[in-house]
Amino acid sequence: MVPPAYASGLPRSSMRGCDTGMYTLRWLRTASLCALSFSAAAAADSYLHTAVFCGEQASGCQQVQRGAVGELLGPYLPLVGMALYSAVFFGTLLGVDSWRKPFLWLGAGGGVGAIALLLAQWFSVGVFCGLCLGTNLAAFIVALLSVRALYRGATFATGWPMSAWVAMYVLFVATPPVYALAKPQPVPGFVESRALDDRIDVIEVSDFRCPSCRSLHGVLAPMLAKYRADLNHVRLPFPLAGHPQAHLAARAYWCAREQGQGEILASQMFAADTLSEPGLAEMSGAIGLSVDEFQACVRSPQTRYRIDEIKRKLGDHGVTAVPLVWIEGRSFRGFERALGGAPYAAALREAAAGRPVRTQPLPFIALGLVVAALVTWAARRAKLGPEG
Repeated sequence: MVPPAYASGLPRSSMRGCDTGMYTLRWLRTASLCALSFSAAAAADSYLHTAVFCGEQASGCQQVQRGAVGELLGPYLPLVGMALYSAVFFGTLLGVDSWRKPFLWLGAGGGVGAIALLLAQWFSVGVFCGLCLGTNLAAFIVALLSVRALYRGATFATGWPMSAWVAMYVLFVATPPVYALAKPQPVPGFVESRALDDRIDVIEVSDFRCPSCRSLHGVLAPMLAKYRADLNHVRLPFPLAGHPQAHLAARAYWCAREQGQGEILASQMFAADTLSEPGLAEMSGAIGLSVDEFQACVRSPQTRYRIDEIKRKLGDHGVTAVPLVWIEGRSFRGFERALGGAPYAAALREAAAGRPVRTQPLPFIALGLVVAALVTWAARRAKLGPEG
């Protein structure tokens, strides 16, 4: 049987050129999806405040983030990458050459930007971020294929319904943040060493001036009180630079903890409007601490160093925002007022019953339903023939 393309009367050499252009666009879409997936992973770590994909210091991510390039561009690059490669991906689905070409030039320009970013990382920091390397390599492949499509020609054809490509897009872009939301935040080694085998381990990272931390404390503290006999509650202060008096409050907590009254003072500080040094000294006296010893501890350079060291170690594991709570290894990032204490209560019940604290399956279920719906739609449309 003669293929329809050859039956049309076009020379076989022309058909081979069309096939080459068609496959160029297919590979270009695939490379764009890879670049999108890497960008989505970087966005998940950055905007969901996780360390799932690139949080460990050994990966080079922390060094790059603290470098001049990371400080200047780091917060914006994941969104730029997602916008750029979304445009390239959907641009290749346009059936008119004149409409498609600007997006191909955009893809080519992304490769130049990827090389520039790699050179900037090397010369400013001297190391490469693993996630950045993956993104930039995919970007470079996109650039090569874009240039090929521009100068060798590209035929609009996919072999799949357009809805199937949309389903692929949703899968590649949504999987990294969904995985980050469902996966337990890795517990830093210096924190994990404080866990006790025969207790329910609750590790809380907080800032005493953080509004969300204050809301969380009002919900979580009564729950923890119910399990006090079986609880190992470790609070790690993480004072944010933008919160006045936060570092002073963190030192005050540490000094009260040294005298066995850390959580009592923490409850008072979470409820207080201001946390001045005289006010903290008054609080310490009211709960039975030695005020002179407390004030000397708060002003001590050793205490300041200890708080800074805790913050540095948490930062090396990708912690950038609070509150963050681990209950038997499962992480809870931020505080959703709409959900209240329900997620924490469920995790504590599972831990108290001796069952493993489960990850949250709902994000995966939602993603699966969306992709299944798109694939079903694509399969039905496929019966009518390819869309492009």
